[in-house]
Amino acid sequence: MSHCIQDPASTTNSQVQELVEKARVAQAAFESFSQQQVDAIVKGIGKYVYDNAEMLAQMAVDETGIGVVAARF
Repeated sequence: MSHCIQDPASTTNSQVQELVEKARVAQAAFESFSQQQVDAIVKGIGKYVYDNAEMLAQMAVDETGIGVVAARF
């Protein structure tokens, strides 16, 4: 069960450039955030990762074929 939108091997240079441009726009917006806003965003990301660790681990193994999802979640 892969959640990768597209096979990285088939990604074109123009698609990569488009993603880089979107990242630059997002970075510029993020730079205007206050430290409190950044802290809230990072806290939210950490909580999401913690709450979804098993699913994310399974997705990583499915996508890369590397690793083992431990049954201790």
